[in-house]
Order: sequence, then C-alpha cells, then structure tokens
Amino acid sequence: MKSIITVLCLIAAQSAFAQVKENTWTTPDNGVAGINDVNVSGTGFPNGTITPSNVVISLAATCGGTPVATTTAISVRAIIGSSKRVDFQIPATLATGTYYVSLSDSAAGDAHFTNATCSAVNVTHSNSTLAACLPSSSLGVLVPSTPGKVTAYVPNASWELSSTGIQVVDLEGGTSKTSISTPNPVNSCSSNPATGQTVCTANTTDVYLISGTALTNTLTSGATGSASFSGGSCENCGVAINALSNKALINIGLSASPTGSGVQLLDLNTNTFSTPVNATTGVVSENPSIDPTRNLILSASENNTYTLFQIQSDGTTLKEFGSASPTDTNGSAEADSSGEDCSTGIAIAPMEFTNDVYLADLTQATFTPGSPAGTWNAPNSTTTLVTNYTFSAGLSGVSVAVGTSHLAVVTGEFGGNTFAVLQLPSKSGSGTPNIVDYAVAQIPDSAVCGGSFVAGRDPHTITAYTSPNDGKAYAVFANGYNAPPSCLVRIDLAAILAAPRGGGGYAANDVSPANFPAGAATFYSTH
Repeated sequence: MKSIITVLCLIAAQSAFAQVKENTWTTPDNGVAGINDVNVSGTGFPNGTITPSNVVISLAATCGGTPVATTTAISVRAIIGSSKRVDFQIPATLATGTYYVSLSDSAAGDAHFTNATCSAVNVTHSNSTLAACLPSSSLGVLVPSTPGKVTAYVPNASWELSSTGIQVVDLEGGTSKTSISTPNPVNSCSSNPATGQTVCTANTTDVYLISGTALTNTLTSGATGSASFSGGSCENCGVAINALSNKALINIGLSASPTGSGVQLLDLNTNTFSTPVNATTGVVSENPSIDPTRNLILSASENNTYTLFQIQSDGTTLKEFGSASPTDTNGSAEADSSGEDCSTGIAIAPMEFTNDVYLADLTQATFTPGSPAGTWNAPNSTTTLVTNYTFSAGLSGVSVAVGTSHLAVVTGEFGGNTFAVLQLPSKSGSGTPNIVDYAVAQIPDSAVCGGSFVAGRDPHTITAYTSPNDGKAYAVFANGYNAPPSCLVRIDLAAILAAPRGGGGYAANDVSPANFPAGAATFYSTH
C-alpha cells in the first residue's frame, strides 16, 4: 500500500510542475564542449523564484532520453510574460554530435517546472581537441588537454635581437630544460595541444616545426619584404595556431601590400602554405589571435584599426574587415596586440603608451562587405587602468587564459616588471562589455632572474594558460631585454586578483609589494 501511495504522490507532484515549451534549437545552435555558452529560450515558465544553480540541464541523444551529461544554469533571464532564457555552458564531457536539452527545477523554495519539448544543440568539437583560442606572443606553451606536463618554448631572439635558438622549459610535470638550435633568430612560437607540435617563426622567411625538443622540418613562408612596427621589423613576424583546423597563422612582410604586411596560413596536415593575403586596413597586429569557433583572425593594429579577417568555408580564403579603434588617452589609438576570451567572444587590445584597455563583444558584431576590405562594428568600451605603478611603454602585451576563469593579463614591453590581471565579463551577447575588476602588481625580485625582472622586447614576452593539473589560470613572462631570456616567471592570476589592494600610497587597485601573495610567483631558470 505504501508503495502505491508513494507512486501516486510522485505522479501528482510531477503533474503539478509547470510544463515549459522550449524553442527547437538553442542560441547559438552549436558550440564547443567545455568552451562555449548557449541558451535555451521557452515559454510556460512558472512565476516565482528560479535559482540558476537549481536548474538542472540534461543533454541526451533523444528528447527525454537517458542523459549523457548534466549541468546547471549560469543565468535565467525573463523575456516577456512566461518566456525566459536559460544560459549554460556545454559540458566538457560531450563528444561531437547533436544533443537534446531538457530543463527542470525541483529545488525547495523554487518554482517547479519540467520541459514539454526539447531544444537541440550541435556540439561541433570536443574540448580535448580544442584548448580554445590559443594566445599569440613571443612565448609558446604546450598545454595538454588532460593532466600532464606543461612546457614553454622560449625564443632567444626578438625583432631587434639576433640570437638563434629556442629554450624549452618544463613548467609543470617535469624539471627538464634544453635548447634547440636554429639556423636563424626566432621571434615567436605557438603550440597545438591536439597534436603536440610547436611552430616557431624566424625573423627571416624560416618556419620551424618542432616535436618535443627536436627540430623536424624547416619551411619557407611567402614573405616578400619586412613588416615594420614600433618595436622592430621582420619578414616572418609571429605565429598563432588554430588547434581545430591544425593550421598556423603566420604574420609576414609583403612588399606589394599597402601596409607592407599581411598574413599567410600554413596547413600543418600537409605542410603547405596558402596564398599570402595583404593587410589593407592597417599593419598586421604585433600579436594576432585566432578564434577557431567563430572563424576569425583578430589583428589589432598600431594604425588606429582593429582588423578582423573572416576565414571562409574553404578554410583558406580570408575576407578583411577594418574597425576604427576608440581614441585613447593620448588622442591616438595604437592597439599593440590582440586577444580574446573565446568562451564569451570578448575581444581585447591594450593601447600602447597609455594605460587603456579596449574590449569589444564579437557576439554582437556586424560586418559590412567592401573592397578591398569591409568594415565591422560591435559594442565596445575603453577602460583606463588607474595605478601608481608604471607600465614600460604603456600597455602593450595581452594574453587571455583559456578556460572558464575569464582572466586576462596585460603588461608593458622593453623593460619593466609591472602587469595587471583583468577580470573579463562572464557573459556576452547584450549591452556593452566592460572590465569587471582589475589588480595591478609588479613581479618580485628573484635571484633566479639576477635580481629585478626586466621584460623582453617585441613581439611581447608574455602568455597565459590554464593548468590541466590544478585548474588555475597562470601568466608566464620571460625576461631578456638585451640578451636571450635567462628566466621565466609564472604568476597565479586569481591569487593576484584576490590579494589586498591599496593603502600605503598605492592606488585602490594596486597590490603593494608587501601584499604580493606568497607563492603566487614561481621562477624558472632557462639555462
């Protein structure tokens, strides 16, 4: 009798739940597992409290089928009447394929509901093959998608220094360090976590392919001249890898280009180059970045423009779109490098010789075709970091730690040891993006670095990553202003943001040397 009563009570309770009718597809209708957020809109939501963390989101191969993954909502937003929008991140455990999303809330104190229909979402890639938008800079860091060894690839040269070779240093999971000899000076490296391969560019037309600590191949780019920047000149000027397509983006000098520069894609599956593409709206970014899920190349330029190249469906054709950057506090706009939080589509660029940081929401971008280039526009903002510290040459380098922390780091160049940790927005798609919080600090002195840390030259000796071992977001800096780097320092970004700030003559967002968190900086010798 008790079992019959229990079943009847459950049926009665379930029938009392509001029945939500979900839209046919999520918005957007696709994404990358463990990286992208999507939202489900529907009607029939009950009145009353709906706590996002109490909303259970189940994903199954069929509507109402056995869940293969579950998660909870990030936010629940009212639209009109009984319509609401529920936002969530696609679970990292999902393989590629189409899944059906069911919503429910049965938590005490909340308005209860289940779903009457399902929304479908297409998972285009799994997190294990992505590691999302890889930051571009002088330094390359090979970060596996599962716990294991994290390795830094550190060029000995810059655009203005001519030492050859690359230094390879274990940051996690090992203690080894070694050198790789190269025929010509290397300025930049980038690693593909899906394949384990690293690509490095020389100041000449050389492109070096590296596996582990072995130089396995030397290729020749299509550079036909030298691109010029405030920090030097180069034939090959930098590299960023698209982990999804296994292609490398090479910044190159092009004599026929109106800006003297352009980009070229290298297919690492076949070791073949695409036709070079002129940059017409501005000289290419000192540090480009690739958004593999939105098929965009980000190229924030010193020439008062933030250029986006759209990668077309053939994977090699590019369409150029230029956007005027906001005027900075110097009355100009020298966007020195490019970054993006690919989980939200928030693009970022530091403005050289100022303390200004530019943000734009690419999820709201509109593109207007044109010839030879179109234009794009998106909600954007510029924030001036207030600090009693000094950024050498102003804010120049930027990197965003891949993952869900939404943490970025900005710093100067050509000397100095000041950096800032930025808390970027966790949401996008509406309104104007703004920096949520920031903390400014200085890298402590260390005997490993010979005393004071002195940052290197262009193309910016900084990068960031999220550890597969402890889940923390880290920045990595190399010194080496007048010589090959002798040390690296790894900074725990969240620890800096959580440290006490201000006081003792420091600005409200400054972390004083006395308040610099113990253990937040780890130093590595490169020799």
